[in-house]
Amino acid sequence: MKKNIYTIAFTLILSLSFTEAWAGNDNESDKAKSHTYYINAPRFVYPLIEKWIAEYKQIKPENDFAIAKSVASKAVSSINIQISDTKVENDNNKTVYIAKYAILPIIAKGSAAYQIIGKKEFNEKKLKNLFFIGNDVDENENKDKVTGHVVVYSGYGNTSVAIPFASYYGENASNFRGKNIAGDDIFLNTAIEKDPYGISFNAVPNIYDIQSRLIKNNLDIIHLDVSNEQQNAFSSLDKLITSLEISNIKGIPVEKVGFTYNKDNNMIDDFVSWILTIGKNYNHQYGLLELNIKDVAQETTKVKSAIIAKK
Repeated sequence: MKKNIYTIAFTLILSLSFTEAWAGNDNESDKAKSHTYYINAPRFVYPLIEKWIAEYKQIKPENDFAIAKSVASKAVSSINIQISDTKVENDNNKTVYIAKYAILPIIAKGSAAYQIIGKKEFNEKKLKNLFFIGNDVDENENKDKVTGHVVVYSGYGNTSVAIPFASYYGENASNFRGKNIAGDDIFLNTAIEKDPYGISFNAVPNIYDIQSRLIKNNLDIIHLDVSNEQQNAFSSLDKLITSLEISNIKGIPVEKVGFTYNKDNNMIDDFVSWILTIGKNYNHQYGLLELNIKDVAQETTKVKSAIIAKK
């Protein structure tokens, strides 16, 4: 009888020990999750951000960052990526710019729209006519032959390049011709591949293959009325990045990428400071441009001043 009692007691103790161990693991897991800083971003910057996170973790393994890919993680994001130079700041948040990107007008190779537009060269005025309503078509162009046949596909929302593209041309995103596509801007590529008359625009990392450094096989860039040297820059991603960092190319918006986050967060400040000094060296690899020296100095000073002020 005593033996049975001891056996039952031992079993209960063992069971409680395992229960506490599992509870401890769960608590540790929850604690780890609570220290993950989620970054809400458009997909064209995913590869670069993932590279930044991986490299930074090697020197600061205790600071855990991850891209917010689920609805739940987006809802608790600590960092929101801004893809225009319109700062979203208030008493609690600040925006620090860490890179730049370019937006190009695109078309699907071999499509009906490709045949209509062909080798026509578009200056800024003609591109504005092509993409936006309420603009008179150039007197030398046949409206039915160009804007009357092609279908413009544009994205919308804070993670779409639609707003900065429209802003570059002095327009509102509500003035685009054609159709809006929900979701990430990568789906604009799919839309013009499916619609033979479709045309669109997108961020450079969505247009060029990061590995081959060439324009994706199924896409082409709408020809711009620029110099031969600038036209040649479109032949490879590296040539284009170099050209855009040297000078502007008419018809191509170049916008800043920023981190918006709580101004009192030391860990994010440290991560951003690392990006501005070390992480920026990976920008070109993933199709983004570096800030110019003046902007880097300005943004670095802003972050470092905040870090010093908190010590």
